[in-house]
Amino acid sequence: MGETKLVRKGEEIDIERLRAFLEGELGTHGQIEIEQFPGGSSNLTYLVRIGRPESVPGTVVTGDREGADECPVRTKYESTLVSNGDTPNPHPETQEYVLRRPPFGNTVKSAHDMRREFDVLTKLSKVYAPAPKPLLFCDNDAVIGSEFYLMERRHGLIIRGRIPGTHDPASMQKPAHSKGSDAPDSTISSGTQDASVPASVAGGAVKPHDLETSQTARRSICQTFINNLVKLHTLDLPKAGLETLGRIEGYNRRQVEGWTKRYFAAKTHDHDALEKSIIWLNANIPPESGASLIHNDYKFDNVMLDPNDLGRITAVLDWEMVTIGDPLMDLGTTLGYWMDNDAGEEMLNMPFNPRVLMENISRAELVEMYEEILGRKLPDMLFYYTFGTFKIAVIAQQIYARYVRGFTKDERFAGFNKFVEALGHIAENATARGTV
Repeated sequence: MGETKLVRKGEEIDIERLRAFLEGELGTHGQIEIEQFPGGSSNLTYLVRIGRPESVPGTVVTGDREGADECPVRTKYESTLVSNGDTPNPHPETQEYVLRRPPFGNTVKSAHDMRREFDVLTKLSKVYAPAPKPLLFCDNDAVIGSEFYLMERRHGLIIRGRIPGTHDPASMQKPAHSKGSDAPDSTISSGTQDASVPASVAGGAVKPHDLETSQTARRSICQTFINNLVKLHTLDLPKAGLETLGRIEGYNRRQVEGWTKRYFAAKTHDHDALEKSIIWLNANIPPESGASLIHNDYKFDNVMLDPNDLGRITAVLDWEMVTIGDPLMDLGTTLGYWMDNDAGEEMLNMPFNPRVLMENISRAELVEMYEEILGRKLPDMLFYYTFGTFKIAVIAQQIYARYVRGFTKDERFAGFNKFVEALGHIAENATARGTV
């Protein structure tokens, strides 16, 4: 399927005002077309294409389409945002940009600070290659109704779900630890070892089809994913000019208390398991393990891979929560997104989940990869994993509250309440068993 969709009703942009602004600031000319990247649940992201001959002048691609607002649950590989020098623009006669703006109905400007995101990326993109380069910031609400910024466009693949078009059900086994599961026969066996290493993996490049049959390929991609996180956590902050971005003293306590307040401010229903986890977290806050630049939402859904080698990252997206903090809190959030078969089909099938990886690589293995790359043993990750799961539940609750209160009509969010409930039970179960 295509990487962009029609703009959702109620999230349109005034194309003539934007055209005039871009002509004045960037000197762009020609026809303009705006489409929307359908993923994401917070800040809104659009493709702005200028000069495409077949475009209708001044087109915002929008309208009523049944099901068009749904984020596909079973999309496996989907190109999303932007273009570095390695990847050609598929429409070389055009200029393509990515526009980011806060969600409609946003009442807390600090929660969706476009200026901060723009400033961080301006500095970060100079020292950290996966960070897209921002180009232009606008704080004049008269242009599109809110502040926004423009950045370069990169191209790549995002892993979601299983693998399209490569299943051989007869050769697959159900995961050994999901006996009685109603997962389809094409589910990849958890922990399966390769009988042979595919030539593409042996040669250093991981192709999409390798993920279906090769545990070596799946581990290689996860190692790249974790290695990139370690690189972010070990950046020289003064060299990047980002040493004043956040305050490390008391960071962990501020995070637990802050997300607790956000949950109760957005609360629409009782979630007993989640609220028990809140009590546990507030009673078990550890001191900070260190100070690093942290992404705060690092997951495969925010990582773009080279389609010719899935072991190479072309972009890391969605930097709105970046700050200086405890790197283990960042790793904990990554672990919180990492579902296993015990989480159930619905959680494994959440739109952004790389199910093909989650069914074959455990959270404990991700921690081991981080330790190996970092070169030292980590403390017990239970608190950090539980916090990450709780934080994701609060994010889902905030999104659901926006939907319930009428600030968004995006039907993807209508069922987020059940995700909050499920994540609460996952957090409670983790503290009960004492492991990630």
